[in-house]
Amino acid sequence: MARQFLQQNNLHNVVGRIEYIRGDTGKQEYMMAYYSTMTDEEWKDLAHYNQERFKSNKKGFNKNKKCSAIEARELILHIPHEYANRDPNELAKLVGDDFKRKFGTDCCLAIHWNKSKTNYHIHLIYSERVRENKVTSRNMYYDAEWKKCKKADAVNVVHKGDVISKWSDKDTRFKQKSYIQDVIKPYYASKFKLEMYKDDGLHLKEQKEYKINPTSSIEYIELHDKIVEYNKNVRTWNNMVDDVLERSPEYCVLHPSDHNTVVNKSKMNLPPTKKHEYTQFIDVVMKPAVTAHKEQRKHHKEYLKYMIERVKEALNALVERFKLNASKQSTTSNISMKNYKQITKQKPFKPQMKKKTNKDISKFIKHQSDFERD
Repeated sequence: MARQFLQQNNLHNVVGRIEYIRGDTGKQEYMMAYYSTMTDEEWKDLAHYNQERFKSNKKGFNKNKKCSAIEARELILHIPHEYANRDPNELAKLVGDDFKRKFGTDCCLAIHWNKSKTNYHIHLIYSERVRENKVTSRNMYYDAEWKKCKKADAVNVVHKGDVISKWSDKDTRFKQKSYIQDVIKPYYASKFKLEMYKDDGLHLKEQKEYKINPTSSIEYIELHDKIVEYNKNVRTWNNMVDDVLERSPEYCVLHPSDHNTVVNKSKMNLPPTKKHEYTQFIDVVMKPAVTAHKEQRKHHKEYLKYMIERVKEALNALVERFKLNASKQSTTSNISMKNYKQITKQKPFKPQMKKKTNKDISKFIKHQSDFERD
């Protein structure tokens, strides 16, 4: 099953972004299809309305007095290559209408292939505001600067029944990271049958592998090779974690792979504070490894290699323990349990910190993807 990739970006120039993904400004990728639930004029009206509302907010300007209103938001999501066999226009209309029905707001989207045709993805731009006509319930009086005033001092008048706004207030759900993580990502993971990243404190995130072209510098190529090697180690780690998590406590204790007899808990020599070896392995080995890896991110490559070897040894000892027959191989079982205890009691690995950070490592950290920074 392919892994899910989905990220959200804030758009300060939604009209220009729409022209880009539609291919009006020159194609960097192959544009397969485009679909929108609103016209271009409505997108321009939305952008203008957001800018005006932003200017009226006193907190809207930064120190340089420059306006940077968020006019819309964009989702970039990977879709499996099998969907390339379908009609792209039909797929774009299906995804766009489904987004509007599910989340209640207008959107436009473009389906792209990269030039090497290794990444089939969608750029989906959506509005945080819903189209609606706000009508005044009474007469409103304003002065020359459009500030509210008394009727006698009024220069501008908005009569009862006039339309004062075509857009609703912004939906605050879309700016919450928890909503993206808990609602939007699982929704599209199930729609396109993608494997979602498990943010459980045990799995690690891969980093973006940047493109290499003939003009790339040697440092950039070395950086790319480091990222490729790092992602390979991360996949090894995550597969190992999945292998451990598949062995539930009930499976480990009640259903050994080589016999159906129930393992006597008294023979496991478990610590009094732990219920079973599974939780001990997770709490003592796996979680500290991930936590320490994130703290030592500058030396993550060598540290991750060390922890993979360490967890492999502990995992093999744990699996061997549940596979052995307690009656026939009790001696071997005691030895494996002893090895497991020795491994889990090892002190955490502390790589030597360098006084001066290597330029390649600093560039490596600088080029981390948005998901890795989260």
